[in-house]
Amino acid sequence: CRMDFQRNPWVVMDTKPVVWRLRYEGLYIDKDELSVVDEYTNRVFVVFAELQSKSMDSVWSYGSRKSPCGIMEETRMPFYKYTYIKMPGGRQVAVISIHKNSITIQRDTDSASSAFLCAVRSTVDPREVIITHEPSKTVAATVKPAGSANSPMMRAKEVAELTMYQGADALMVSMLSLIVRYKWDS
Repeated sequence: CRMDFQRNPWVVMDTKPVVWRLRYEGLYIDKDELSVVDEYTNRVFVVFAELQSKSMDSVWSYGSRKSPCGIMEETRMPFYKYTYIKMPGGRQVAVISIHKNSITIQRDTDSASSAFLCAVRSTVDPREVIITHEPSKTVAATVKPAGSANSPMMRAKEVAELTMYQGADALMVSMLSLIVRYKWDS
């Protein structure tokens, strides 16, 4: 990812696909620690999640544990759970909707067409998930889970491969990959 200093710093600007991996690192202070690593195995994001409790509550940090860049938070209401993406200061920026056949991330705006990423299972390989920009339906990324979601966790084990294309929001795609891998029966 390159930063163009005018838009979101996590947007993939390269014309060739960018491949990152979601890796399980182990338990750290009663939370699951995961990393999103680039092709050189540099940590791009560090994630602390409550996967053991089946919650998507997680804190996303850039590079190390000291630079938070996003928070995913589940709020439980009677008969429904809402998942929100917030900035470290608490400002809500998106809402995640998890359905049987799709997952969408919608910007937290008043516009009628605020969906900007949608994940659906591939018709060729049901384990693979295709993430598209909405409403244009152009492919932003693919997520290929590695191993079984129910397999025992081992330190530094790759759990998914993310292939992102030009224009993809790498932070949002990474957050979707965590949901795809642990929440959506992959």
